[in-house]
Amino acid sequence: MEFVTLYRPHRTGDKVPDEASLEQIKGGYGLKVKLSDGEFAAVLATDESASLRAFGLKSKGAIKCRLMRAGRPAEILGLEE
Repeated sequence: MEFVTLYRPHRTGDKVPDEASLEQIKGGYGLKVKLSDGEFAAVLATDESASLRAFGLKSKGAIKCRLMRAGRPAEILGLEE
């Protein structure tokens, strides 16, 4: 069984975008989330030998994330064992 949980911590009264998508891709999932000041995207591996590609991200069997905020350079983080 596989599952993905998306938490959106925020203060009462804050306007929080509710747009998010999860796509099954070869070897895992692609997650894309709209933020109030940008966008978050990730590839989530379910097979450590798979080459993942989604939303302009590439990874070999590991989690890779990209945070894009207005007026700032993209931040990319790869999580590997």
